[in-house]
Amino acid sequence: MGAHLELQDLAKEYPGHTALAGVSLEIAQGEFFGLLGPSGCGKTTTLRLIAGFEQPTRGCILLEGRRLDGLPPYQRNVSTVFQSYALFPHLTVRENIEFGLRYRNGEGRRAVDDCIEMLGLGGKLNRYPRQLSGGEKQRVALARSLVLRPAVLLLDEPLSALDPNLRKQVRVELRTLQRRVGITFVFVTHDKEEALSLSDRILLLKNGGCEQLGTPQELYLRPRTRFAASFLGPMNWLEGFGLRPEATHVSRTPPGAGRKSAPARVLASLFLGNCIHVEAELDGGTRIVAELSPFDGTFQPGERVHVSWREEDEIRAAEP
Repeated sequence: MGAHLELQDLAKEYPGHTALAGVSLEIAQGEFFGLLGPSGCGKTTTLRLIAGFEQPTRGCILLEGRRLDGLPPYQRNVSTVFQSYALFPHLTVRENIEFGLRYRNGEGRRAVDDCIEMLGLGGKLNRYPRQLSGGEKQRVALARSLVLRPAVLLLDEPLSALDPNLRKQVRVELRTLQRRVGITFVFVTHDKEEALSLSDRILLLKNGGCEQLGTPQELYLRPRTRFAASFLGPMNWLEGFGLRPEATHVSRTPPGAGRKSAPARVLASLFLGNCIHVEAELDGGTRIVAELSPFDGTFQPGERVHVSWREEDEIRAAEP
């Protein structure tokens, strides 16, 4: 697929600080694209530049081949769902959803009704934001943006305001919704699990620059740098390579052929329900963490064991 949204050498500088240092990327039509990274890495700046809330120091933004930089937000055919949802407290659910429509013609009314049905808001149209749950507020904010039928929908930390028990459910709802409407979604998050579960591709940012761009599987299983590897999840750093805890096995007996191994001593073993979390120390002093099947049984502190892994699971990431 060709580029639907394109950033060309996009940079943003403030006095004494570079927020974004020349990022270039292409996002395809219908992609669910994640901007991931720690605080201050440039991900929110990138979103604000696309939305038009900030202007770049250099570079350009193209949507379907048309330059956006320099245009005000309302001329960009881009809509934003804010982290706080930014609902109007004095308006009902229906009034909030309809607010962004310039015309109340038949087509606009049909778009409102379609979004209400799609997001399951039919029984809440006369309620006010204070009467809604966090998940319901998010659906109203999504509906208000989707009725405008934007070419790109931008989401700023879309799940951060929800309690942990609701996040997994809403992740599924959000991904299903995006596939149904077919609109390009670009979202900002610092949560690696959120990025991995929602994104078709992820741009990992560090200090305003691109650290790695790829699919969730590529970033998690084949990170190019130690920063990328560690940011995407826990790592065991052994001499010359790294291992994910789930690729690290612990056993009382020597492993079979085809696996590398090292002797170790168990430091702790915790049963967590879905896995057994084992911490051990190799004879050379290196500490490792393994996540085992709950059916493997627990270990006792001080117990001598064999730590093993497959060569194909080794992660060879460059410094830093």
